[in-house]
Amino acid sequence: MDVTRAALFSLTCLAVSTPLAGFFTGCRPSDGGRYAGYVSGEYVLVASPAAGRLERLPVERGAWVEEGAELFVLDPQPERDQMDAAAAALRQAEANLADLQKGKRPTEIAAIEHQQKAALAAQTYTDIQLKRSKELYTTKVVAEQNLNLYQSADIALMEIAASLESSLESAGLGGRVDQVAAAKAQVDIASAQLAQARWNLAQKTRCSPSKALVFDTMFRPGEWIPAGQAVVSLLPPERVRVRFFVPETTLASLKTGEEVTVTADGASPARGRISYISPSAEYSPPVIFSRESRAQLVFLVEVSFDPKTAAALHPGLPVTVSRGKL
Repeated sequence: MDVTRAALFSLTCLAVSTPLAGFFTGCRPSDGGRYAGYVSGEYVLVASPAAGRLERLPVERGAWVEEGAELFVLDPQPERDQMDAAAAALRQAEANLADLQKGKRPTEIAAIEHQQKAALAAQTYTDIQLKRSKELYTTKVVAEQNLNLYQSADIALMEIAASLESSLESAGLGGRVDQVAAAKAQVDIASAQLAQARWNLAQKTRCSPSKALVFDTMFRPGEWIPAGQAVVSLLPPERVRVRFFVPETTLASLKTGEEVTVTADGASPARGRISYISPSAEYSPPVIFSRESRAQLVFLVEVSFDPKTAAALHPGLPVTVSRGKL
């Protein structure tokens, strides 16, 4: 009797322990090459560094746009006014520089030349009178005082003529070196301000950096957009990823560049390559699409696709990732 009870007890324990063992085994992440995951998208938020009223929004969410396509336009009038003012300041600075480099006007130069001719004529007359005074002084007809007077007048007229000659040479030159350098610096400053104004104006029109899906639009025409506030959210195909988690025991066998197959309900299988393997472990994936234990130690893995394949994947879609070919 005791032997029979012992046998029945052993059979009962075996019958109970077998499904329990299967249950605990099923709680672990799959190591058969198939893993549950989901599609993730990295969005590009397009904004303008300048504030303004939304004037035009030619795109709608759900539409595809090509690289360089216009996404939105803010009211450009304030920046246009700034650019016009900067352009006028540049013209003024360039005119000042040109004026310094030209020298005096022709009429001013002609006036100096006339003064020089008058001084030379006066000096010629004084030279004649000085010569006569010297001759008369030797015969004691002219006093020494008169001789000294003509000598002083001759020297003064020589200095005046030399001064006018220098003035005439200076009149043909431009401004002084320091003045010209300062004027050139003003031209450079005005040019930089004009370039900045043009850049500010260009920021009022934002275009798509690449071919992408318009995931969402946050404003409508007529609304005021703060500086740096995203207006359009884009999802480029190359930014679509599939994320899944693998147990620690499988990590060593995964390599970046490895091909995998991704399947979703109602969709054809898609081929992709592992592009990222997380260097740190997690105890609970952020999204669970399986019945496996949340306490399992897992590592995040990402799969990338060519743009044409990625365009058919939708963020948030549950998928199954299989290693090797199906």
